[in-house]
Amino acid sequence: MMRVGILHQYSLFGSGSGVYARNLAHRLARRGHRVCLISRDFHPDRYDFIEEAFFHRRDGVRFLFRRSPSPRCVSHTLLGDVVPLAYPRPERPNGKLFTELSDGEIRRYVDYQARKVQEIALRHRLEVLHANHALLMPYVARLVKAQLDLPYVVTVHGSTIEYVLKKDERYRPYAVRGLGEAERIIVLNRDVRERVLAFCPDAEARLVELPVGVDVGLFRPVAPSVRRACVAALLREAHRVERSGKTAELQELTYSLPDLGLTEGELLAKLSEIRASYTSNYPDKNLRGKLRSINWAEERVIIYFGQLSLEKGVHCLIAAMPEILARHPEVRLLVVGDGVSRELLEFLVAALDRGDVELARRVFAAADGEFTKPLLGFLDALDLEDYRRKARDANLHRAVILTGYLTQRELARLLPCAELSVIPSLVREAFPLVFVESLACGVLPVAPRFGGLAPAVDELTAKLGPIGEMAGVGHGQAMIHDLAERIPVLLSRLEEEGVRERVTRLCRGLAVRRYDWEKVVSRLEGIYSESGN
Repeated sequence: MMRVGILHQYSLFGSGSGVYARNLAHRLARRGHRVCLISRDFHPDRYDFIEEAFFHRRDGVRFLFRRSPSPRCVSHTLLGDVVPLAYPRPERPNGKLFTELSDGEIRRYVDYQARKVQEIALRHRLEVLHANHALLMPYVARLVKAQLDLPYVVTVHGSTIEYVLKKDERYRPYAVRGLGEAERIIVLNRDVRERVLAFCPDAEARLVELPVGVDVGLFRPVAPSVRRACVAALLREAHRVERSGKTAELQELTYSLPDLGLTEGELLAKLSEIRASYTSNYPDKNLRGKLRSINWAEERVIIYFGQLSLEKGVHCLIAAMPEILARHPEVRLLVVGDGVSRELLEFLVAALDRGDVELARRVFAAADGEFTKPLLGFLDALDLEDYRRKARDANLHRAVILTGYLTQRELARLLPCAELSVIPSLVREAFPLVFVESLACGVLPVAPRFGGLAPAVDELTAKLGPIGEMAGVGHGQAMIHDLAERIPVLLSRLEEEGVRERVTRLCRGLAVRRYDWEKVVSRLEGIYSESGN
């Protein structure tokens, strides 16, 4: 039994790294270790495996709850006056980006985190720290190590490299020094290895390649004949939640905006106003009606789940839907999750549903940013009349369903009911957890051969052959064309005798053999032991 401190500078939901930290803590505690989960999560009471919790502010510590006389997992939420983000997050609408911090704020943040982690490490007699992200938690762990001689390991995820390190040179020394004294640096695949070595070449001897894990007991395939029962079970669980997210009235208000004659700036302002008017980290209030509107025996569901922000490329998938529906009108697209761009995505559905491609283009051009460029290029290259006709005929208002935020348990009920999952990311991901969750459910993931997704798609192609090759799409504007062309073909292939069963079996087998959390944690235990010796 070891005493492990897990450092994560964000909340424990809404991002792959948050789910990674949460699942890691849960698995370690279940295997008998004592775990301190140090994060910025405001709701530790949501997680049954957390048996004791505290809030830390500059003026002291507040006890929240204790569920066991001898807690195996203790949550410490650190709430300093500097609360930075790598990218905009829905749960922190007024959060400040790392790139916006002053030098003084960076120092205050690091000093506060290091002081608190040191206090927690002494209180719980921790034996090893496990920091997440390339910065700033490894640097914090380095400061704690200097005071307590406490070893630490790091798992490098992608976001702070892409959104912070590559954009702000001030953070390079923090990253290099933070990784420089780690006993081991865990990289999720060869792409993350290359990214780490690009700014920290001296780290090579300490790199360990270890993928993300998935709970293969929770995420598992279901037969098409029981999909409806799985959805019914999800709705029973979601119904127990006392609060709900976006209402049907707010969604209809979003959908009505193209008819109001507003300018692009006025439309974007109205979308932001709607965004601020509800609590985002809950399922939509009318989730039951939305999921019951799907004929699970006849209609073909494709699913996106994750952050609803432009870098995740959901707007590219929506733009491909008129072409997909022209060939497979029985398709429904489920968009599961929440994020700062949800209203913009709903507006895109509404504008395309009316055939108003020009309005969609103007609003996305006004939204600006590098992640709108693939969509704008796609729209500029269209046979406009043909696409406008297909968009009007597609009935996108019915075909595209946004559900709001779902928990991992709720998602595990819904995901295996899909024919395909789509990961249309425009950013260089590290290793999206959504990919392995899809595999565990026996659902074929469609994703670009780009960044950390490339080795995962290559591995899938080696297992599945031509159908796996087809599931690996291009990046950027080419991805929209590929999604429009390949998703209809993949849906037809899955209807061929024995193909769906073979794909399900091979995807599931890959997840169990390579990504099972129990195997990942077993290797981590060895890394912790080596680091402490």
